[in-house]
Amino acid sequence: GAQRLVSFGLKGAWPRIKPCEDLDLDSMVRVVQCTSWEEVQAGLRRQASEFTPPFSIGLFLLDDGARAQGGTTCKSFVYFVCTHAFSDGFTCFPLISELAELYEH
Repeated sequence: GAQRLVSFGLKGAWPRIKPCEDLDLDSMVRVVQCTSWEEVQAGLRRQASEFTPPFSIGLFLLDDGARAQGGTTCKSFVYFVCTHAFSDGFTCFPLISELAELYEH
């Protein structure tokens, strides 16, 4: 009764991800050259505010000598955002595994 009604309501309200034929990868994957960590932070805010599903990736390349908070030297920063459907429950494990492998390379 009630459980089935709630289940039906949640299923109907849950956003669906479907293949998109008109993906604009240039707007979803950005490579940005930065001279300071502050420029990276500004780029992160801009990318977060312009996020459109299903994902967004930012690669922020820092000039030599740019320092992150805490004084550590940082040459690049990867920012990855995806919709909840790709990162929920057991789906997060392959995603994390693939990102870790990418990081190693």
